[in-house]
Amino acid sequence: IENIAVGGINTDVGEKIVNFGLYPESFLPGGPDVIINAFSSNDMHIKTMQDATASNETIEEAVFRMTQKFVRAVLKKCDSPPMLIFVDDYLGNEQRTISELMTSSKAIRSLADYYGFMAISFADSFRHIVYGSVEESWFSPPWVGSDGWERQIHPGFGFHTVAPIIFTFNIMNAVISFC
Repeated sequence: IENIAVGGINTDVGEKIVNFGLYPESFLPGGPDVIINAFSSNDMHIKTMQDATASNETIEEAVFRMTQKFVRAVLKKCDSPPMLIFVDDYLGNEQRTISELMTSSKAIRSLADYYGFMAISFADSFRHIVYGSVEESWFSPPWVGSDGWERQIHPGFGFHTVAPIIFTFNIMNAVISFC
Protein backbone atom coordinates (compact mmCIF):
# COMPACT_ATOMS: atom_id res chain seq x y z
CA ILE A 1 0.00 0.00 0.00
CA GLU A 2 1.40 3.36 -1.02
CA ASN A 3 -0.24 6.75 -0.95
CA ILE A 4 0.85 8.61 -4.07
CA ALA A 5 -1.48 11.54 -3.55
CA VAL A 6 -0.06 14.99 -3.02
CA GLY A 7 -1.96 17.77 -1.26
CA GLY A 8 -3.94 19.99 -3.59
CA ILE A 9 -4.21 17.65 -6.58
CA ASN A 10 -7.53 16.58 -8.01
CA THR A 11 -9.04 13.89 -10.23
CA ASP A 12 -7.72 15.64 -13.34
CA VAL A 13 -4.14 15.22 -12.10
CA GLY A 14 -4.95 11.68 -10.93
CA GLU A 15 -6.06 10.83 -14.47
CA LYS A 16 -2.66 11.96 -15.79
CA ILE A 17 -0.90 9.78 -13.20
CA VAL A 18 -2.89 6.77 -14.40
CA ASN A 19 -2.58 7.52 -18.13
CA PHE A 20 1.18 8.02 -17.99
CA GLY A 21 1.83 5.26 -15.43
CA LEU A 22 3.49 7.64 -12.98
CA TYR A 23 3.48 5.05 -10.22
CA PRO A 24 6.15 4.22 -7.65
CA GLU A 25 8.63 1.58 -8.79
CA SER A 26 6.98 -0.99 -6.50
CA PHE A 27 3.82 -0.83 -8.66
CA LEU A 28 5.64 -1.50 -11.92
CA PRO A 29 5.32 -2.96 -14.45
CA GLY A 30 1.61 -3.75 -14.06
CA GLY A 31 0.43 -0.86 -11.95
CA PRO A 32 -1.51 -0.99 -8.68
CA ASP A 33 -4.09 -3.64 -7.72
CA VAL A 34 -6.37 -1.07 -6.09
CA ILE A 35 -6.84 2.64 -6.83
CA ILE A 36 -8.66 4.82 -4.32
CA ASN A 37 -9.80 8.21 -5.58
CA ALA A 38 -10.45 10.51 -2.62
CA PHE A 39 -10.18 13.81 -4.49
CA SER A 40 -13.83 14.89 -4.23
CA SER A 41 -13.07 17.89 -2.00
CA ASN A 42 -10.33 19.14 -4.31
CA ASP A 43 -12.55 18.44 -7.33
CA MET A 44 -15.00 21.02 -5.96
CA HIS A 45 -12.36 23.72 -5.38
CA ILE A 46 -12.74 27.21 -6.81
CA LYS A 47 -10.13 26.32 -9.47
CA THR A 48 -12.47 23.67 -10.91
CA MET A 49 -15.28 26.23 -10.90
CA GLN A 50 -13.07 28.71 -12.76
CA ASP A 51 -11.93 26.05 -15.26
CA ALA A 52 -15.58 25.12 -15.89
CA THR A 53 -16.49 28.75 -16.57
CA ALA A 54 -13.49 29.14 -18.92
CA SER A 55 -14.61 26.00 -20.80
CA ASN A 56 -18.20 27.25 -20.97
CA GLU A 57 -19.37 24.37 -18.75
CA THR A 58 -21.33 24.17 -15.54
CA ILE A 59 -19.51 22.86 -12.48
CA GLU A 60 -21.64 19.72 -12.77
CA GLU A 61 -20.56 19.11 -16.38
CA ALA A 62 -16.90 19.75 -15.58
CA VAL A 63 -16.79 17.44 -12.54
CA PHE A 64 -18.68 14.67 -14.36
CA ARG A 65 -16.35 14.91 -17.38
CA MET A 66 -13.22 14.94 -15.20
CA THR A 67 -14.44 12.00 -13.10
CA GLN A 68 -15.48 9.93 -16.12
CA LYS A 69 -12.13 10.58 -17.81
CA PHE A 70 -10.36 9.25 -14.69
CA VAL A 71 -12.59 6.16 -14.52
CA ARG A 72 -12.03 5.36 -18.20
CA ALA A 73 -8.26 5.77 -17.79
CA VAL A 74 -8.24 3.28 -14.91
CA LEU A 75 -10.50 0.75 -16.61
CA LYS A 76 -8.67 0.77 -19.96
CA LYS A 77 -5.19 0.42 -18.46
CA CYS A 78 -4.88 -3.34 -18.72
CA ASP A 79 -6.67 -6.65 -19.25
CA SER A 80 -7.37 -6.90 -15.56
CA PRO A 81 -8.00 -3.35 -14.32
CA PRO A 82 -7.36 -2.51 -10.68
CA MET A 83 -10.18 -2.38 -8.19
CA LEU A 84 -11.44 1.20 -8.27
CA ILE A 85 -12.87 2.85 -5.16
CA PHE A 86 -14.12 6.43 -4.98
CA VAL A 87 -14.44 8.15 -1.60
CA ASP A 88 -16.96 11.00 -1.60
CA ASP A 89 -15.98 13.32 1.23
CA TYR A 90 -17.06 16.75 -0.01
CA LEU A 91 -19.13 18.71 2.49
CA GLY A 92 -17.60 22.12 1.82
CA ASN A 93 -19.25 25.39 0.97
CA GLU A 94 -17.50 26.56 -2.21
CA GLN A 95 -20.81 26.49 -4.06
CA ARG A 96 -23.94 28.41 -3.16
CA THR A 97 -26.75 26.09 -4.29
CA ILE A 98 -27.80 22.60 -3.20
CA SER A 99 -27.52 21.36 -6.78
CA GLU A 100 -23.92 22.55 -7.06
CA LEU A 101 -23.01 21.28 -3.57
CA MET A 102 -24.17 17.80 -4.63
CA THR A 103 -22.21 17.84 -7.92
CA SER A 104 -19.40 15.51 -6.88
CA SER A 105 -21.74 13.07 -5.14
CA LYS A 106 -24.03 12.89 -8.19
CA ALA A 107 -21.13 12.30 -10.58
CA ILE A 108 -19.56 9.59 -8.41
CA ARG A 109 -22.87 7.83 -7.81
CA SER A 110 -23.91 7.89 -11.48
CA LEU A 111 -20.55 6.69 -12.76
CA ALA A 112 -20.25 3.99 -10.06
CA ASP A 113 -23.63 2.63 -11.08
CA TYR A 114 -22.74 2.72 -14.78
CA TYR A 115 -19.16 1.39 -14.64
CA GLY A 116 -19.55 -0.86 -11.60
CA PHE A 117 -16.86 0.47 -9.28
CA MET A 118 -17.16 0.90 -5.52
CA ALA A 119 -18.22 4.25 -4.08
CA ILE A 120 -18.02 5.10 -0.38
CA SER A 121 -19.70 8.27 0.80
CA PHE A 122 -18.65 9.94 4.01
CA ALA A 123 -20.71 12.90 2.78
CA ASP A 124 -23.97 10.89 2.69
CA SER A 125 -23.39 9.81 6.29
CA PHE A 126 -23.15 13.34 7.68
CA ARG A 127 -24.77 15.68 5.14
CA HIS A 128 -27.92 16.12 7.25
CA ILE A 129 -25.83 17.24 10.24
CA VAL A 130 -23.53 19.53 8.25
CA TYR A 131 -26.17 21.24 6.13
CA GLY A 132 -28.54 21.48 9.10
CA SER A 133 -26.40 24.16 10.74
CA VAL A 134 -23.77 26.49 9.33
CA GLU A 135 -22.17 26.48 12.78
CA GLU A 136 -21.31 22.76 12.58
CA SER A 137 -17.55 22.35 12.09
CA TRP A 138 -16.76 18.89 13.45
CA PHE A 139 -17.50 17.06 10.18
CA SER A 140 -17.22 19.98 7.80
CA PRO A 141 -15.12 23.08 7.28
CA PRO A 142 -16.03 26.17 9.27
CA TRP A 143 -18.68 28.10 7.35
CA VAL A 144 -18.78 31.23 9.45
CA GLY A 145 -15.64 32.93 10.74
CA SER A 146 -14.82 36.21 12.41
CA ASP A 147 -15.17 38.01 9.06
CA GLY A 148 -18.49 36.34 8.17
CA TRP A 149 -18.99 33.66 5.51
CA GLU A 150 -15.87 31.62 4.72
CA ARG A 151 -15.30 29.58 1.59
CA GLN A 152 -13.64 26.29 2.44
CA ILE A 153 -13.53 22.78 0.99
CA HIS A 154 -11.61 20.85 3.62
CA PRO A 155 -13.51 19.15 6.46
CA GLY A 156 -12.85 19.41 10.16
CA PHE A 157 -11.19 17.11 12.67
CA GLY A 158 -14.26 14.91 13.09
CA PHE A 159 -14.08 13.92 9.44
CA HIS A 160 -10.47 12.81 9.79
CA THR A 161 -11.47 10.73 12.80
CA VAL A 162 -14.61 9.12 11.37
CA ALA A 163 -13.70 8.75 7.65
CA PRO A 164 -11.25 5.85 8.21
CA ILE A 165 -13.93 4.03 10.23
CA ILE A 166 -16.51 4.50 7.47
CA PHE A 167 -13.98 3.40 4.85
CA THR A 168 -12.99 0.30 6.83
CA PHE A 169 -16.62 -0.63 7.47
CA ASN A 170 -17.43 -0.41 3.77
CA ILE A 171 -14.38 -2.44 2.74
CA MET A 172 -15.17 -5.12 5.34
CA ASN A 173 -18.80 -5.16 4.23
CA ALA A 174 -17.72 -5.63 0.59
CA VAL A 175 -15.33 -8.46 1.52
CA ILE A 176 -17.98 -10.23 3.59
CA SER A 177 -20.68 -9.72 0.95
CA PHE A 178 -18.75 -10.53 -2.20
CA CYS A 179 -15.85 -12.83 -1.27
